Amino acid sequence: MPALDLPDGGLAGVVAWYSISHTPVDRLPALFAEFAREPAPGGQLLPALRVGDEPLRPDRPSLDFRRRRPDHMAGLLKQAGFSVRARLDRAPDLAEGESTHLAFLIAARAAG
Repeated sequence: MPALDLPDGGLAGVVAWYSISHTPVDRLPALFAEFAREPAPGGQLLPALRVGDEPLRPDRPSLDFRRRRPDHMAGLLKQAGFSVRARLDRAPDLAEGESTHLAFLIAARAAG
């Protein structure tokens, strides 16, 4: 994700469905800058986040999911040239075995 072989402005949008949860926080500004390069002006970014501060560690020791704070992610997206247009926060679905709040952002790349 941090260095995709795609032309500048070549996409209508980017979907990052929980994929940023594996990126260390200090690398997020560069990742979001890459995401801002890919869509055409006005193009959309849709990141999904697990909300919180502590990492989730499933039974596989080599795999951590980093939880994020939506306000912090929105600030980093703004620094990368996005405008957050919408946000949805969702409580865990305990009946489905979910234990983490989720958040979804819709951000648009600045025009021109």
